[in-house]
Amino acid sequence: MNQAILNVVPKTARCILEVGCANGELGAQVIQSRGCEYWGIELDESASAAAKQRLTHVLNGDIEALDLSLLPLDHFDCLIFGDTLEHLVNPESVLVRLKPHLKIGAHLIASVPNIGHWTVVLELLHGEFEYGDSGLLDRTHRRFFTPASLRKALWRCGFTVKGEGRTLLGSTECDAIVRAASDLGVGTEIAARGLSTYQVLAFAEMQPDLDRQPEKRELLLRSRVPLSDAVVGKLSVVIVTFQSESTIEECLLSVLGSLTESDEVIVVDNDSSDGTCEKIEDIRREWPQIQLRRMKSNLGYARAANTGVHISSGEYIVLANPDVTFVGDWKEAFVEVLELPGCGAVGPISDRVMGRQSFAARYDHEASAQESAEFCAQFYREVEETAMLIGFCIALKRETLSECGLLDEALYLGADDLELSWRLRTLGLKLFIALDVFVEHRHGVSFSAIAASTAESQVRASDLQLRHKLSDYYGGIQGLSSVLIWDHPVFDAVLLA
Repeated sequence: MNQAILNVVPKTARCILEVGCANGELGAQVIQSRGCEYWGIELDESASAAAKQRLTHVLNGDIEALDLSLLPLDHFDCLIFGDTLEHLVNPESVLVRLKPHLKIGAHLIASVPNIGHWTVVLELLHGEFEYGDSGLLDRTHRRFFTPASLRKALWRCGFTVKGEGRTLLGSTECDAIVRAASDLGVGTEIAARGLSTYQVLAFAEMQPDLDRQPEKRELLLRSRVPLSDAVVGKLSVVIVTFQSESTIEECLLSVLGSLTESDEVIVVDNDSSDGTCEKIEDIRREWPQIQLRRMKSNLGYARAANTGVHISSGEYIVLANPDVTFVGDWKEAFVEVLELPGCGAVGPISDRVMGRQSFAARYDHEASAQESAEFCAQFYREVEETAMLIGFCIALKRETLSECGLLDEALYLGADDLELSWRLRTLGLKLFIALDVFVEHRHGVSFSAIAASTAESQVRASDLQLRHKLSDYYGGIQGLSSVLIWDHPVFDAVLLA
């Protein structure tokens, strides 16, 4: 029996399901101390027969092939996988299939061995990876986890790890590997903790179920407003300007070169005091597709962008910063990606951007805008799914904005792209990077026009608004991390503050 699991079973649990219950010893202890209903699923026939003498209900069979209609829906408030997930071919699929049988806010307890333990690392250094009858490399293990990969796997399945326990087993050999890891730039504390962890126990909570919790869906859709019908096939580019005189001409001309007469460019100016609007008016004389709306005050990026979306009529909408330059066949590429099943939004590769959209980070070298565009062109119509799209250039269908909401106007300056990325994915849509599209980005031109202290204050306020929204949705920020949500540490300083 796993005493560590017994110690963390919630005292409030009344209906528990254990997958891989063996002979039911753990469940018997829980029943004796809590007097609760306890179900078990066990592959081994003799073990399940023994468990039937101890537990409330026992199903004998392979959880990956079992008819889950045998389990009641919306019933269990605690799900236990004690050293079971690693024996499954597709543990994520099993967890997702079990969720309808869990009550809202149910807890998950899962223990798995750590493939990153120093004994496995040392064996690999010797060129060995031999399975055995037991231990970390038990020959029946089909999936391997580290503490971090377990957290990510559970997150993808809709569970947030709220607490974690570890069984530690170090040695002088472990200390030597830690020193070597330090020489490679891995933090000593991180390496020591990871290498000495033999087994990890995760205590997680099920994330909101949008089908059963309409109030959570409503929270996500607060920015949803009616939009006019789209003109089929039309593309609208929405650009928000503020003190953008130095970049807007190049930006507009790069956009207009790829548009048809039926397409449009809508510029919403946030009360610029330089020559931005005058420059746009000059360009409009030759390009009637441009509409300029001058605001009487600075509305902030999200509200100004939403204003442009309301004015637009395109089936496809591109939200772009005024300091970007479009290169090559971007329009057709974006439109084709937006028509992919389940697509929520698409963005390009760029030079000054973080995450997977960064040309330098992805391809480990820097190049001019033209060279970068030519390099990206070889990946014709290839896409990569991502957890985050940066807001300097994002393309969406009008239908998506109508159904899922516009930018969150509570975020005055910054974080609107993080919020939109999170919201679309939480609503079940996918984000893609168009690998054959390169857009040059002169990062921070509009930001630099705002006094540093003012910009810092506005960004901080937007960050806190997003933190509050995440807390409202997940019922607190415990267990949340930027890496889990966006696959990038960009927001960790705010979440961990």
